[in-house]
Amino acid sequence: MRHLNRRQMLGWCVAGAAAAGSLGAAPVLAPQVKEKLDQSEVRARAKRLFGAYRYERMSRPDRTLVYDERGAPVATLTEGARSAVFTGGHRRFAEPASTRAHVDSTSWVRLAPRPWRFGAQSQSWFTGWFAAQPGSTGPDALSLAMQYVTGAPRRVDGDGVAYAGDAGFGPLVGGQRDQQSDFYDYLGVPWTWPDGTTSAPRPQRYRDVDCSGFLRLLWGYRMGLPMVAGARERGVPGLPREAHQIASSDLAVPLFDSGAKAPSGKQLARLQPGDLVFFALHRDPRYLSHAGLVLGEDNQGHLRFVSSRQTIDGPTMGDTGGAARLDGAGYYPRAVRRAVRL
Repeated sequence: MRHLNRRQMLGWCVAGAAAAGSLGAAPVLAPQVKEKLDQSEVRARAKRLFGAYRYERMSRPDRTLVYDERGAPVATLTEGARSAVFTGGHRRFAEPASTRAHVDSTSWVRLAPRPWRFGAQSQSWFTGWFAAQPGSTGPDALSLAMQYVTGAPRRVDGDGVAYAGDAGFGPLVGGQRDQQSDFYDYLGVPWTWPDGTTSAPRPQRYRDVDCSGFLRLLWGYRMGLPMVAGARERGVPGLPREAHQIASSDLAVPLFDSGAKAPSGKQLARLQPGDLVFFALHRDPRYLSHAGLVLGEDNQGHLRFVSSRQTIDGPTMGDTGGAARLDGAGYYPRAVRRAVRL
């Protein structure tokens, strides 16, 4: 298997522990309260369906924080987004082959059947899904992302398709790893799009996936968001192919756009685990050429992300070719430009 022998020797770890972590579902800084609902109103509306919860509506971005009867945080639901962050058991994300940093997290990023709109807490499509989420330890966006980093074990489904495991970035072309490897290249299976066309995997890219292909592998193939072949299809919502297209997709809720400069601390404070971040890594300070997924705050106090890179030949949360940080000094903090929530 291409690129795997060298990298499997390096080692990989995602381990759980019983101790509680410092990262919760809320953003890093205390958000501005937009509106607080009367608890009795919430209980009257929701208790019949799935128990009593307290809802607080927040802004920047517009979202709803859910608390249980004891006041403990349960979830963060963002207006217009299908991704939701639940507070759950502690686990640790690490890639010791490429960084000493690790992320201790109590955040679990799930995908709702529909985008959240306040008021859905009284609708059956939401309550049935929501009731099954608190306390669930099934795979989520964060744990799935770590199934492709250095040394991650190969996983095969009932049809013999290796759907997870240590991934490469792309074949060598002119001494550099070439991009253009999509999720179906990694899988080695053809994919039929909503318009009826089919893309065939390219054997020379088997087990390879570039940065946007990695996000499609994760959010589309593994988690079920719809995808389209290129930028977008008329009347068909879907996760598009390239990083800059994903950043402005109909499925994306904007969090910030810092223009041609690095974001401010206040803008970074809006981020939560599972958000997508976009970087301008070429000469044009506005062109979004790279994308990653936020893991959370690491043990060094920095916001850490995971993305597929040329420098390490595949997905990583590590520091090869630049520390995978969003704040402070360094290659990637200087290049961050936009963030969205799916």
